[in-house]
Amino acid sequence: MDWDDFVNEFNDYNIDDDIIFRGQSNTIQKISKDNNTTDKLKEWEIISSFNRYYDKSGDYKFSTFISQQLQRDLFIHRYKDYEVLKSMPLNEMNILNKLYFLQHYGCPTCLIDFTKNPLIALYFSITGIKGSSGSATNDEIYVKPDDFFLSIYKIDCKILREIGVKDIEAENENFNLSYSKYEIQLDKNNFSNSAVFAILNTPEFNELNYNLKKQEGCFLLYDNYNFNYKGKGLEKFLTEYVNRKNISVNRPALSIYRIRYNSIFRDKGKNKRSLFRFLVDNKITGASLFNDFQGLKYDFNFFHQL
Repeated sequence: MDWDDFVNEFNDYNIDDDIIFRGQSNTIQKISKDNNTTDKLKEWEIISSFNRYYDKSGDYKFSTFISQQLQRDLFIHRYKDYEVLKSMPLNEMNILNKLYFLQHYGCPTCLIDFTKNPLIALYFSITGIKGSSGSATNDEIYVKPDDFFLSIYKIDCKILREIGVKDIEAENENFNLSYSKYEIQLDKNNFSNSAVFAILNTPEFNELNYNLKKQEGCFLLYDNYNFNYKGKGLEKFLTEYVNRKNISVNRPALSIYRIRYNSIFRDKGKNKRSLFRFLVDNKITGASLFNDFQGLKYDFNFFHQL
């Protein structure tokens, strides 16, 4: 669909605590063959930054990271001399609140960012698009092959709970000790075929994660360390899980909206505004979703597209 089809579908949408969204830009790869170079789209899987970053290391687990790095006494001992920690109460936060903060500022974790607002997910789907002035053909903008798309994922947390996915106890100080209780096994007798998967839908907002409140943010925990498939994304795990357990539900747990890439740019011939202009007009930009350099970083690559 075009971006305005997506917007129309969620016109007058009322925020639902159990429906969450995530926007992804996907990857455009350069393929060379016979002295010709063409673009090829690769749709990103929903994989945590931690598992993506440590995919090749083989033996460093997220459970090890939180045990070694984030427990209060160890954290204070190792990082007490950082100036930033002298001005912020991060030392006193429990493990989950540390993870919210670290995830927001780019430290790899197994928390995956979602939002309760579909338009904010639409914004994040375009933030990874590289700057380009495009080119005009017959007054119509042409940027990439017309079958290229952005991806917006919609997840129904009520359905996740119905099929056995647990909510994380947000106030649990011993998250590292209870981590394994969120593990879901695909095969009863095969420990190596499992994932840690849980809902962390409404984090506790405080002075350190004020941006999450602006972004109507929420998280899923997804650690695919023991999920041994070629496709390791959350989509693949859910599919395998409901098939192997023979689970039937009355609506999808996960839906994917694929937004036609070229539709996001201004179409001169049809006098059609760009998605970038729509988001600016609706105050959905880095300036309104962040209160620090993070927003400026996105907007540097954003406003030139208007």
